[in-house]
Amino acid sequence: MEPTPGKPRFFGRRQGRKLRAGRVALLEEVLPKVLVPVEPGRPLDPWALFPSRPARLWLEIGFGAG
Repeated sequence: MEPTPGKPRFFGRRQGRKLRAGRVALLEEVLPKVLVPVEPGRPLDPWALFPSRPARLWLEIGFGAG
């Protein structure tokens, strides 16, 4: 299937099903506890997120079941 000129291409779902009650509760209760505070306009220092400096640090970016 050829892309239509001028139309954006999307990979994956643009809309999904509603979250189940358990997932909504996780977002409301757990997410605020693990949220990383970021100040607009300032770079994030990932080393500052830990009470003692870890030996190594890496960032994993995931997209759920993708």
